[in-house]
Amino acid sequence: YANNEIGTLQPVKEIGREISLWKTANKRDHNDYPYFHTDACQAGNYLSLDVLRLKCHLMSVNSSKVYGPKGIGLLYRREGIALDPISYGGGQERGLRSATESVALASSFAIALTEVQQDKEKESLRLVELQNAFKQELSDQIPEVQFYGAFNESNLPTSNYQLSTIKRLPNNLNFRIPGITSEEMILRLDAKGFSVSHKSACASAEDDGSYVIMSLGATELEAKENIRVSIGRNTKKEDLNALIKAIVIIRNKYSA
Repeated sequence: YANNEIGTLQPVKEIGREISLWKTANKRDHNDYPYFHTDACQAGNYLSLDVLRLKCHLMSVNSSKVYGPKGIGLLYRREGIALDPISYGGGQERGLRSATESVALASSFAIALTEVQQDKEKESLRLVELQNAFKQELSDQIPEVQFYGAFNESNLPTSNYQLSTIKRLPNNLNFRIPGITSEEMILRLDAKGFSVSHKSACASAEDDGSYVIMSLGATELEAKENIRVSIGRNTKKEDLNALIKAIVIIRNKYSA
């Protein structure tokens, strides 16, 4: 649904509609293949999870991404679609997942997901304003900085944004300072109290550059220089100003 490195939003609703139209034209029931699954782990805070509107058959969401407890997620399955279990035993959860579930984790996850979905529009618009301000300020301070992904820029005031017009995750920033490797920047920022990342945690053990960045046309060297900054409900303008100041200091010392 949303890319975790550069925040790109995929046209999930349009994909779901095309699959639905194809099934209708070919007299396929919704229980027939193809099934449409969307990984919505990055989208839970900011985008609609209305499975009927998105016309998806399956959807996965991660609790820790919506300020819920770690160690639990959910898989929505449209009624009538058969799934094979990945673990066997007592046959709990209607035969889909044997073993006793953690009620505390499930309940906490449900509360967290409900809260972020209720606040998603207001919070998204707040973060878009911070996102655009960060991009503008860092570009003014370091003209050679290169940002990746679409941005939610507009001549309209932030209050006039609509959630449907947002082009990328509002909590995501991905950029590179030419000549400074991701590892160097991450370590130096960490020493100053800032935790940033380079690429997907799933691929963090690999030594090569981000394949997402390279798919945008970057060289492998350039793809080893990008960093990813995630902002959220506790992020304030002064936090990002402090981060920009730290980045500028590092860049000036590194290039001196």
